[in-house]
Amino acid sequence: MLQSLCDLLNAALRETRTSFPGQFQRAVDAYVDSVVPSEGLFEVGLVTFADWFLFDHRPGGGPTPLSRYAAGLPAGAVRDDASSVAGTALFASFAYDACDTDGGLAALTDIETGIAYEVEGSQLTDCPGWVGSVVTGRIARVADGSWHAVSQIFYRDRASLEVGVRVAGDIRASAPEGAPLSLAFAAELLGGGPLTESLRVSGATAGQGARR
Repeated sequence: MLQSLCDLLNAALRETRTSFPGQFQRAVDAYVDSVVPSEGLFEVGLVTFADWFLFDHRPGGGPTPLSRYAAGLPAGAVRDDASSVAGTALFASFAYDACDTDGGLAALTDIETGIAYEVEGSQLTDCPGWVGSVVTGRIARVADGSWHAVSQIFYRDRASLEVGVRVAGDIRASAPEGAPLSLAFAAELLGGGPLTESLRVSGATAGQGARR
């Protein structure tokens, strides 16, 4: 993730936690009710919570915390990026088609819609061995039109592409009606489901790395 994007998301999380402590605690309680981390995955659970909270949590059906944070920023490049990221964020499962390590781009195709993306982000380009498999995570477009990986965590199924597509579809189908896909994948991962050993963590904890 570009450092500027990482800083932006961290600032949005801090601002919401400080300015709306009651709402933040209610969100924590709701998340814990849905996602129970297995032993040793608590810190990863903090990262999946932050992603869900910023992008998918809509208290009272209103704006997400990231959208509200972006709206409160002064006019300028940071606000433009924050608004664009909040408005275009996509959590999905992708076929990882190709990796351009020199150019810093990963070629992904959304397995549900067939839409192709060129995505910047070391979470993906540091793992060229993942080409030909299914990866799941969140991407978003910044104001200049380029797409970036904004999840600190990407899930990668180490099975064949065909099997990975099927597993991702099963997880998508298992999500409760109205629940975001990020919640379904977090519950699968943190509860010890089939993707647990295929986790790629970038920047979540010092002790976690790429599991290829």
